Amino acid sequence: MHESQFEKTLSDICRFFDTECNTAEWFAQAYVSWYRGKSEVNLEGVESLDRSNLSLFFKMLQLRKMPGWRDSRLYETERYAIDLFDL
Repeated sequence: MHESQFEKTLSDICRFFDTECNTAEWFAQAYVSWYRGKSEVNLEGVESLDRSNLSLFFKMLQLRKMPGWRDSRLYETERYAIDLFDL
């Protein structure tokens, strides 16, 4: 059985968080903002993403449209970002 696009994208996002670089922290803030829809993030940080992470950012925006998406997994990823970066 292969990993779904939804699960692969979340795995890729968490791997990027694990780099703990400045752009990863910004991405984590953007993820939390996207997931909650309440907090604001300065989109200027998009300019700091390299091509592959910019692609990952756009995939993140589509997560809720991917087949088999689950809010519980989105929430787990949000908690991971919050705990990792003390957001």
